[in-house]
Amino acid sequence: MNRLIILGNGFDLSHGLKTTYSDFIKYFWSNVTSSNFDGGLVKLWSKEEIALQACNSLSDLVAQINNLLQLNRPTVSADSIVWMDYVTPVFKIEFSNVLFKYLVNAEEDIMWCDIEMIYYKLLRSICPKNVDNVTKEQEIKSIQAVNKLNSDIRQFSSLFSNYLKHKIEPSLLDDNMLLPDYDDIFSNPSLSNFEEQKAFMEEFSHEFFQMLKEGKTSKVPIDSSSKIGRYNDTLILNFNYTTTANLYNHFAGRFYSEIKIHGSVSDSRNTVLLGFGDEKDKFYEVLENFNRNEYLEFMKSSHYAKNENYKRLFDFIESRPFQTQIIGHSCGLSDRTLLNSIFQHKNCMSIKTFYYQYKEGDEYNEEDNFSQIFRNISRHFSDKSRMRERIVNKDFCTPLPQSKLSWH
Repeated sequence: MNRLIILGNGFDLSHGLKTTYSDFIKYFWSNVTSSNFDGGLVKLWSKEEIALQACNSLSDLVAQINNLLQLNRPTVSADSIVWMDYVTPVFKIEFSNVLFKYLVNAEEDIMWCDIEMIYYKLLRSICPKNVDNVTKEQEIKSIQAVNKLNSDIRQFSSLFSNYLKHKIEPSLLDDNMLLPDYDDIFSNPSLSNFEEQKAFMEEFSHEFFQMLKEGKTSKVPIDSSSKIGRYNDTLILNFNYTTTANLYNHFAGRFYSEIKIHGSVSDSRNTVLLGFGDEKDKFYEVLENFNRNEYLEFMKSSHYAKNENYKRLFDFIESRPFQTQIIGHSCGLSDRTLLNSIFQHKNCMSIKTFYYQYKEGDEYNEEDNFSQIFRNISRHFSDKSRMRERIVNKDFCTPLPQSKLSWH
């Protein structure tokens, strides 16, 4: 039995790292200290230069400018916010990044998978709906818009990558960041008695027991004197861009294989990837039929072919039965193709979730996000009976460890 550990942004957050979209945006706005600011995503202009106080959001900035200028309410358009003194522009905030323009009004609630879904939504809005009824003029206009959107997500990814590299990564050099409870999760303890073996076997589907019966896989060790771990091998499939997982390899003296499937801020050959990964979406076929590579530039599957990571992953899951452990990943649809291939694989015997416990109930009065993750996982299954078999019930799952610095 092997183990595949899937790490998402919740893993970083549980260590108190400020890696959310809102953290990045607060940092971005905090650098706006002059009315002549140009940060790529947003450009400011004023008739006379004005010193500004650091702020946390666009609404904070607008309120500050209103207070400074004492003018009538600004004129808001799709691309800008303009303050006028009668008919003369006095101050302007211009959104130069199409993607950011759509994100800026939802700073507190958006997750990274939501950003990828918004990118795809914008792409769909640009692309003509019928490949057979497109004029040359429409095609040229559409390609220009797609190139602008692709340039903007590339710029957004670069700025976020620099934020992680210079503001987040330095803190990971400290082994005090390591959480003992996570060290227990990442370890590979042996099953030293019958009770432990029985509890462990509760985490697996009937498929696994059928394979045991047919002799297609080895039994779990039950000898109390055995020092053999419950897993033969462990692979970390890391969707994060940071090196947080190294805490549990380097400092703990453990050396599991790791795949940074969406890139890393510390590897110039495997740069940060934001994009969309649901090839099962009906509109994806429309994009392919246009026979223009611009539409597919930020589809994740094309990036997987740039290195051996995807092959390494499937070599691992093809090698023997495995348990999938989900740590801090929302399992959203922006990674649907990849997650579907893992969850429905013939060797996937179990999907175990480490869920987050809310300090206060959420808007639906739920105490944790187990049900939310369950529903997200279910969307990756076409065979719902197999889904119910493979997802480990909550009684055998545990909450995510949390640092005292955790943002939640």
